[in-house]
Amino acid sequence: MYEFIPHTADIGIRVKGKTLAELFQNAAFALFDIMSDIKKVKSVIEEPIEIEADDLVELMNYWLSALLKQYTINNRLLNFFEIKSISDRMLTALIKGEDYNQSKHNIKKEIKAVTFHNLYVKEIDNGWESEIIFDV
Repeated sequence: MYEFIPHTADIGIRVKGKTLAELFQNAAFALFDIMSDIKKVKSVIEEPIEIEADDLVELMNYWLSALLKQYTINNRLLNFFEIKSISDRMLTALIKGEDYNQSKHNIKKEIKAVTFHNLYVKEIDNGWESEIIFDV
């Protein structure tokens, strides 16, 4: 679903998906899998989300940043990401998770932000690929 790529100070990942929707879902999964033990998160709270941007690169950044805000502002960990519709400028999705509970959830790595540094989203032979750098 994703792999780490070398980066000197932050965390870099390469994500792939057979479809554009799967790419965005896998990137979201990677974000929360890096941050926490995603298997311990339950899907008890669900929320629709809509993101608009000027292009796919901006859409990826805004998508992941909106999800990260669920943790930093709402104190919520996520484990389910279903892209309902996606284009090069907009996505709608359903996200699920639960509020962070210190006695239940382990935060492995604090991610401060999703950067635009070297961020790309491109179609490849067997689907889609993106590289993303997280500021830690």
